[in-house]
Amino acid sequence: MKDYHINIFYSEEDGGYIADVPDLNACSAFGNTPEEALAEVTIAKVAWLEVAQLAGKPIPEPRYRADMLDFPLRLFLIEESRRAHVAKELTELIEIRESELADNDRMTKLFDKYLSETPALERPKSPRQVRDLYDEWEDRLKQELAEWKDDLQAIGFTYPDPKAVLEQARGKLLRLFKVEAKKSGLLPDAPLVERG
Repeated sequence: MKDYHINIFYSEEDGGYIADVPDLNACSAFGNTPEEALAEVTIAKVAWLEVAQLAGKPIPEPRYRADMLDFPLRLFLIEESRRAHVAKELTELIEIRESELADNDRMTKLFDKYLSETPALERPKSPRQVRDLYDEWEDRLKQELAEWKDDLQAIGFTYPDPKAVLEQARGKLLRLFKVEAKKSGLLPDAPLVERG
C-alpha cells in the first residue's frame, strides 16, 4: 500500500481530533485522541483505496513526502494542540468557579443543591452544623479552583487571561508549523495569510 501522508489536528467544532489523508479526496476520520483518529483514518484509507480500485477509478500517487514534517515534530504539534485544548477546558472551569464564588446567591443555590443530594442521615441538624458544612464545602471548591490554576500553570499557561492562553497556544503552533514547513519546502518564502 502506498505511504500517504496523514494530518492530525484538534477540531474545536467537532470536540475531538480529525485525521485526514490530503491525497485521497474526503478521506478523514474522527477520534477522541490523536491515536484513535489515526487508527480510524487508517481504516478509512484502506476502504477508500479498495472502493476506488473496485470502481476502476485512478489511485492518486502520494504528493506529500513522509519526511516533509519529521515525525517528532508532528507528535510535538499534536501534543501542543492537546495542551491548548486542556488549557481551554481548565480556563472555562476556572472562570465558572470564580464567578460562582463571587456570587452569594449562586453559592447559596449550589449549597442547597449539595445539601439536597446529601443522604438524610448525614445532613446537619443545627444551624451551626449547616454553617460548618458550608465552610467545609466552600473550602473544597476553593481548593479545587487552586488545583485547576496549578494544573494550567503546569502545562505552561497562566491565568487570569483566558483569551491570551488560547492565542498563545495557537500562535506557538502556527509559528512552529510555518518554520518547519518552510524548511521542508512545503511553503514558499511569501508570508502566509492567517484565517481569523
